[in-house]
Amino acid sequence: METDKVEGPQDSSEVGKEGEASTAEEERLAAEKSRRLREDLAQKAMEDARNKKEAETLFQMSQRAYGRGGYDRSVEMLEAALTKVSGSSNLGDEVRVGLQMNLGYDCHDNAVKRLTIRWLDFL
Repeated sequence: METDKVEGPQDSSEVGKEGEASTAEEERLAAEKSRRLREDLAQKAMEDARNKKEAETLFQMSQRAYGRGGYDRSVEMLEAALTKVSGSSNLGDEVRVGLQMNLGYDCHDNAVKRLTIRWLDFL
């Protein structure tokens, strides 16, 4: 009669070593994942800061253009700024208000022009 041979570790010290090796590997993988996550978050924070700075610059330039009567150019800059910031931020709110003011002025300006043309046609 043949005896069945059992494959695998024969004593408990070998089982313990395998468990330690898998635990060490899991810890190494978790540390690597944590490191990648920190790098991704740092990169995202730098990108967000750059976008905010660009949006602030565009907003300031749009205000100058608006003050000089360049309403179309001001609207273009505000639309570009709006794509770079969160709508729920203070800067996003300011950009939206500026855009609404510009569009309102533009509508008013166009209405005045239409009325002027009609008046001139009447004369």
